[in-house]
Amino acid sequence: MINVRSILFFLLLNSSQSFCQTKNFKLSDSTFYPGQEIDLDIRFQANARLLIDSVTFKMMDSLKNFVLCHPNLVLEIQCNTDYRGDSLFNMKLSEQRAIGIKNWLEHNGAKAENLKTNSQGERKPIILTPDMSCYSNLPNELKTSENYILTEAFLQQFKADKKLFEWLNHLNRRTVFRIIST
Repeated sequence: MINVRSILFFLLLNSSQSFCQTKNFKLSDSTFYPGQEIDLDIRFQANARLLIDSVTFKMMDSLKNFVLCHPNLVLEIQCNTDYRGDSLFNMKLSEQRAIGIKNWLEHNGAKAENLKTNSQGERKPIILTPDMSCYSNLPNELKTSENYILTEAFLQQFKADKKLFEWLNHLNRRTVFRIIST
């Protein structure tokens, strides 16, 4: 088992305001466990495999440090896209993103056999729940303590508000790290 304090030191210390984490995640939690998912703010340009900002690079560097400090950790890198583009394109794009992160971690010292990739494309839209920090960024009329699945049909209603529409799509373009074993 991995101590939460160590992963929080490496990962959450550099998190940005748009990092959509569970609000009730506490430092007092003692361990991470196989099957647990960590949703980091690894951001990509829309329809591209390029990382987009310094927050993302800091998060990647923190992830690298964490992986190097836990040499027995086996991690699955799961990349997701928004719904725009056709399904085949999105699947290939998420695969390229996951492989890119894996290659970068390997290049920086992580063991290849400890890193797995899982491409989701647009198949797994994020479910926004009231316990996520980004829920507070929703327009007031949506803050009803309900869960929202950010599907294409749901997102279309916000197309007129370009800023909100892009932010909601950004939430689907995410990378989830799942602990396979410790």
